[in-house]
Amino acid sequence: MQFLLKDPHTGEYFCTPFGDDNREWSLNPDKAHRFMTSERAYGGATIWWHLHNRALEVVPYYLEDHGPDRL
Repeated sequence: MQFLLKDPHTGEYFCTPFGDDNREWSLNPDKAHRFMTSERAYGGATIWWHLHNRALEVVPYYLEDHGPDRL
C-alpha cells in the first residue's frame, strides 16, 4: 500500500508537477505523488500545514484498485 495527500476542500491530490503549466494538483489519484510509507505522507502533510496553514488528508492508495485499465 502507498499513500497520497488529498486536499479535502477541492478533492484534488498532490502531484509531481506535470503538464505545460506544471500543475501540482489533480482530481485523478493515478497522477498523484505516491508516498511509500504513512510516516512520509504525514510528514509531507505536516510540512504543507506549516507552509500554507492548510490541512491535507493522508489517504491509502491500493495499487490493485488503480492502474492503466482503470483510468
